[in-house]
Amino acid sequence: MSKMRSVIARRMQQSKQTIPHFYVTVSADMTEAIEFRDTFNGQLDAGEDGKISLNDMVTKAVALSLEEFYQVNCTLQDGNIVYLKDINIGIAVGLDEGLIVPVLSEVDRLSLREIAQETREIVSLSKAGRQASLTQGGFTITNMGMFHVENFVAIINPPESGILSVGSTEKKVVVGDDDALRVRTVMKMTLSVDHRVVDGVLAAQFVNKIKYHLQNPKILVL
Repeated sequence: MSKMRSVIARRMQQSKQTIPHFYVTVSADMTEAIEFRDTFNGQLDAGEDGKISLNDMVTKAVALSLEEFYQVNCTLQDGNIVYLKDINIGIAVGLDEGLIVPVLSEVDRLSLREIAQETREIVSLSKAGRQASLTQGGFTITNMGMFHVENFVAIINPPESGILSVGSTEKKVVVGDDDALRVRTVMKMTLSVDHRVVDGVLAAQFVNKIKYHLQNPKILVL
């Protein structure tokens, strides 16, 4: 077993053995988010850097939600809940040797385009085997949508209290408010939280606020 894999195995075992995980899953209608992304990227000049992805939009939505529900942005230290001042979000990156989580610092202060640019940078550095950031994350996002995984649950990355699992976008027939059937693009997200510091009501409110931001994507650029 490689050194990296050994470290991952130890940390994941520690997480599952010591953290009481609690899971909440929601389905977000991503139809307008995809249209927003395509329009946003279409306004860039040819060759201009700054295209955004759906994952960048998820990251921004999480940052906005952590601003409102600051209780999720916390860690447990010596039995005490410590609320974190900065919103630092880890982005899970898969390598041949295993999974690493470089961190975007103070994401709430970044524009959507800056999130896209900085995410590309830290992912590139990580894949090159270089240290992307020394900042400690407070929350993690892991996305397996590119692997056509509809839904999954993730193990919390200690000492954080939460991680959001993002699945693939899938076309579904949904029933509208007028009872009419429509084809919409839907994406499932599952929030894993430490039940010692985040209860069910807070978890539901938090993940539904992420969903709200994604279903109203213009909020992400305000």
